[in-house]
Amino acid sequence: MKTDFLIYDVLGLCDGKIRIGFDISSGSGTFAARMAEKNLNIIGNTLNIDAPFSEFIATRGIFPLFRGSLDQRLPFYDNVFDLIHAFNGLDLAVSGKPEKLEFLKPGGLFWLDNFYCGNDEKKRVLTRLIARFGYKKLKWVVGEKTGAEVFLSAVLQKPARI
Repeated sequence: MKTDFLIYDVLGLCDGKIRIGFDISSGSGTFAARMAEKNLNIIGNTLNIDAPFSEFIATRGIFPLFRGSLDQRLPFYDNVFDLIHAFNGLDLAVSGKPEKLEFLKPGGLFWLDNFYCGNDEKKRVLTRLIARFGYKKLKWVVGEKTGAEVFLSAVLQKPARI
């Protein structure tokens, strides 16, 4: 699929500067497990909706961050992570407050991986997020899957502070 990016391609955009990352709505932790194979530490965010995702992720040797509610602020200081990976849970994790993602370091990568953006609310969340931080677009591909569903895959870089 043209909206799928290879891990090696994304990691190549940062010249080996990624050490720790955060996976928003990590599901079963597959992304974090694949990154662990490359000696990168990824914390996975889970909600345990309809399944015990946190427990499953922990059995894979990945650190799961269990959140009881979407209203909780993520427990990280600003400028902590070199990489943030987001699939479809971005709009839920941000809940209309892009400042919740300020823990990406300047120069860090924000990877939107097949983000469904077929409705206006999801487009607004994404637009506010990019505008707030002034992300530089390194890769940007919009594609359609099954009918009129629109997906975006992008790798954005948070600018260095002036």
